[in-house]
Amino acid sequence: MGSLNLLLRRVRLKPGLRWSNIQQSQIDDVAGGGRASPLFPGAMLFNQIMVFADGKHKSDGANPLVPDTIDPVYEYCSNTTIVNIVTDALIIDAEQVVPIECLSAINKLVKNEPSISRILLLGNELGYLQEQLITDKPVTVLTPDWADPSALHRIYRQARHTIFVDTLRAMDAAYTCCRCSVIFSTEKLKVPAASFWVKCLTEISVCSVVDANGDVIPAGAECSYPFSIVENDRSELLKAIRENGGETGDARFPDIENNSDNRKYCATSHWLDQLDTSVPVIRPADSGSSWRHLNIRDRKTAATRKLAKLRHDPYAFFSDSKINLLQRAAKFFSPERKAG
Repeated sequence: MGSLNLLLRRVRLKPGLRWSNIQQSQIDDVAGGGRASPLFPGAMLFNQIMVFADGKHKSDGANPLVPDTIDPVYEYCSNTTIVNIVTDALIIDAEQVVPIECLSAINKLVKNEPSISRILLLGNELGYLQEQLITDKPVTVLTPDWADPSALHRIYRQARHTIFVDTLRAMDAAYTCCRCSVIFSTEKLKVPAASFWVKCLTEISVCSVVDANGDVIPAGAECSYPFSIVENDRSELLKAIRENGGETGDARFPDIENNSDNRKYCATSHWLDQLDTSVPVIRPADSGSSWRHLNIRDRKTAATRKLAKLRHDPYAFFSDSKINLLQRAAKFFSPERKAG
């Protein structure tokens, strides 16, 4: 499991921009287009990557996945505000428009939750479902901050039950013990990673996975898929691409393992990235308001580290700076200058 990632820069999401698109964009920046994709597009706790391969890879029967980041869980624990409208509600969360074939499955799951007080549709795009649901419960639309993983997690946590339709945000809910169901449409089940998604979700006791008809999808003890899985790590991603016959190396992202001089890479990265070659490919989202106290903590921690670096190694501090004036000042602290 990744750490709290408090020292990493976060990606700011523009209004209306999907997290799955940001995940793919960050992967393409390192691997190039068409070589790899997020294993769980849209999930914010799970940022593992699948690298396309010619051969078949098999799961070992055990679930090796753990959250890549626990930031949203940390945020939830530090902010226990109760959202009254969500309490005892049934949530429906879908990736844009719900396929018509999935309506019967949704109504079956709604019928199985008689004790709910209301039904909440996440996002204005789902408003049309108000006329499609067979229920006597009030149905309203709730528009969350899609860029705020902790706010989404709080909704899943406080709701009586959440129904996910064709979205891997279900991973975030299921693996933090939020009671949920997942409906996969016929088209979604054709995706190469679908069997792996089903296997991962069905191994969690609080989650059930059904098809468009509402029938439970059984997960085999073993599944194969045409890709390899790597953690959210830049060197691991480049290594997997090489092993699958792809080329690596780029003016912006030189190969860390084969290039001892990483100045080009460091010039485009956060200075903390230089502490380790294990640099994440996908960085957590920054929602703005809910992350402010964490961002302030980031700045304080960064300032403390920079001051320590200035005190113990002023040459490295000035030479690593992105400011030209400070880079020039490094020559006054050069080890060669002191030796002379």
